[in-house]
Amino acid sequence: MDRENSLLKSLSRKKKITKLKRNILIWIILIIGVGFLFLLQVEKRLLPAAISTSEIKIKNNLNIIISKVINDVIAKNRVDTNSFYSITLDNTGKLDSLSVNSILLNNLCNEMSVRIAQEVENINDSDFAIPLGSLIGLDSLANIGPRYAIKILPAAQASVDYESSFSAEGINQISFQLWLNVQVVARIVNPLDNTDIRVSKKAAMVNTVISGSVPDTYLNFR
Repeated sequence: MDRENSLLKSLSRKKKITKLKRNILIWIILIIGVGFLFLLQVEKRLLPAAISTSEIKIKNNLNIIISKVINDVIAKNRVDTNSFYSITLDNTGKLDSLSVNSILLNNLCNEMSVRIAQEVENINDSDFAIPLGSLIGLDSLANIGPRYAIKILPAAQASVDYESSFSAEGINQISFQLWLNVQVVARIVNPLDNTDIRVSKKAAMVNTVISGSVPDTYLNFR
């Protein structure tokens, strides 16, 4: 009799343990399922909002960096407007040729490209915190709940080139312009998506009017 009772108790304990394991497994599956659904909601609702916010912030930062680097490089090399071009006159004092200082400009463009890329690489990781209430999709709850932070790491490529143009401007006057074309591509890197942000900026170096007619010779060696 005692043996039968012992067997019954042993079977009962095994059943309880089996039931407990089954319940734990069910809870694990539920937690994984809820977590998966949460990640889907993050990708669907939260991530686009974070990327949109980061794009605006990074574009502003890139424009600030571009302007700062251009000013710093110009100041460091001690150049001014007249450094970028030169003119020659013929025996009668007529404008004979206009030439662009391409060596100086190419050196400045190369230096700016390197500096811009370095400055962008030095940007600190940016945290964009978004309320979890925005996952629900109701505007009234968009700012409610704990905030979910997404780290966005910028990595960039930069290129700087120059263009110039001149044209007749009124009687015996030439309008001459020279500007830098800056292109920067920054990448937002996060666990769910990679997005490229492109920023283009033109920076005027020369915008002047020169007395004389359009010259017969225009030198612009790349």
